[in-house]
Amino acid sequence: LAVVGLGVGVSIALSTDAVVAAVPRSRAGAASAISETAYELGTAMGIAILGSLQTLFYRSQLATEGLPAGEADAVRDSLARAAEALPPDSPVLEQTREAFTGGMQLTSFVAAVVLLIGGVIALRVIPNRDDVTHEP
Repeated sequence: LAVVGLGVGVSIALSTDAVVAAVPRSRAGAASAISETAYELGTAMGIAILGSLQTLFYRSQLATEGLPAGEADAVRDSLARAAEALPPDSPVLEQTREAFTGGMQLTSFVAAVVLLIGGVIALRVIPNRDDVTHEP
């Protein structure tokens, strides 16, 4: 968690600096506000989209045939509910854990690819400080 916090802190500082440096000084406040709003919106959408992908990947790896309706609903709902509804030594619970882990791995891979694409786009689109002209 500390590594994530450090990475987010550095990325916010650098992205805000890049945005503010790309506009005239008279527009720096507006540029900073737009940057912060975009960060907040991007964070919320990223959580929603990646959370939905995680759920999709998790559920696509489940086999609930033959389970009683209550247990099948618990397994489909979440790993936590499955752990509450099934005995600890249940093979279905183990399969549910593997489905959750597999879903997390796929979701992490998708997030890494999106970050890589975003990094390439940023390298191409964000102007170099030497290329920016400022108004007095």
